[in-house]
Amino acid sequence: MLTLQLVLSVPTLYLAEIGYLSFFQATGSDLGYFIIYFTYLSSALAFAAGYLYIRTPRAMLSIDTSVRSSYVLMLLFLLGGVALYWPIMKEFADDLFNPRRIYVATRSGYGLSYFGSMLLCYIFLVLALFHEKLSSISKLGALVITVVFAYLHGSKGQVIAAVFIWVYYYFVARQRQVKFRGFLIFALISFLLGGSLFYFMLDSVELTELFGIIAGYADYSRNAVMLVDNETVTYFGRLTLEDNIYSRVPRAIFPDKPKDFGAFLLSMKYFPQAFLLDEGVPSFGIGIYYADFSVFCIPFLAFCNFVGGVITRGFVTRLKIYRSPVDFLVVLFMSGITLLPIGSGYLLPEHFTISLGLLLCFKVLSLNFTRQAKPLKTQAEYG
Repeated sequence: MLTLQLVLSVPTLYLAEIGYLSFFQATGSDLGYFIIYFTYLSSALAFAAGYLYIRTPRAMLSIDTSVRSSYVLMLLFLLGGVALYWPIMKEFADDLFNPRRIYVATRSGYGLSYFGSMLLCYIFLVLALFHEKLSSISKLGALVITVVFAYLHGSKGQVIAAVFIWVYYYFVARQRQVKFRGFLIFALISFLLGGSLFYFMLDSVELTELFGIIAGYADYSRNAVMLVDNETVTYFGRLTLEDNIYSRVPRAIFPDKPKDFGAFLLSMKYFPQAFLLDEGVPSFGIGIYYADFSVFCIPFLAFCNFVGGVITRGFVTRLKIYRSPVDFLVVLFMSGITLLPIGSGYLLPEHFTISLGLLLCFKVLSLNFTRQAKPLKTQAEYG
């Protein structure tokens, strides 16, 4: 589990930044890089401590979420995703072979169709992977469908998320051991997939420029350092609070919702052209928390990650017991794979709700609890 966490975080937070600095001159200070990378380290250690050393309360393991596989529910989620995205595909039919333009054009006012459709397709993939009667070829086909659907959304991150859902299923849900040789092969395939996505989704990109462009996109650390070096105002939690309130309110309900809330307030300041064009702005990563809490973001994020490690261990343990897609959805989010990629806010409550909603779907269709769950064992047996 922790090995897969490294697969997700090391390329974007470390390798890409090293690659970028080998192409371009560093603009951040040594102090800024030290603060950001010390925050990464303390957060990762805190997560590992919570995951490895805190025992899961038995009460957390007592709710039975085992469910019976369902072709009907699996196909309903796929059809629901297609139906939600269909109006966008009709409106931008001329751009289906250049979906990046769809991504740029749907930054505002398309949230339900854009993000909701991808969420339903992700759930389709999860249900297909957990379906006991589907062959490995059929499950691979479900992955291909999800990847193509994500590609039509114009988002590289959503394509990569689909692949990592498949990876997490085999290595976490099915408890396959991660071997070093397999790890290297997967890393190489991931690099080639990521490079291919950049090459086909960006216009007029030369192969010789590709690595520098990829490294430039992974700007989380660099932008966080920029805030450490330049941000003189401490917002005392305002940015985090706004990200977690305004991002949850659809613009259809709140037409006057400001665009410069939370992290977007800093985007307007540091990337005004991208903000005004509404074409997607670079991420500040953990720099948002530095702007909110200054150096006190280090213990704040360490504590949050410690709690996250405890929660993750609990749901991984539940997954080993009940082998349920309901628990797997939460495991994915706690591992950094967001099924509802709206861009801001901490969406754990939403992923809890999505999981409970999925369980309710099984209950409505009278498909739940028909397989006997494995009896609870000692926690030592579950790690």
